[in-house]
Amino acid sequence: ERKYPHIDRNHLLQICARIGPVLEKEIPPCVPGAISLLGAGRQSLLRTQE
Repeated sequence: ERKYPHIDRNHLLQICARIGPVLEKEIPPCVPGAISLLGAGRQSLLRTQE
């Protein structure tokens, strides 16, 4: 029995897949389309406008 049956095993993967395109619209990377969870600086999913 799962504690949260409404959450699939790939739930985090689905969230990450949706965050990338939203972030690209708000804060574009240096190289368009280059998205990586392991990237640094302007290629990071954790980048900020500063």
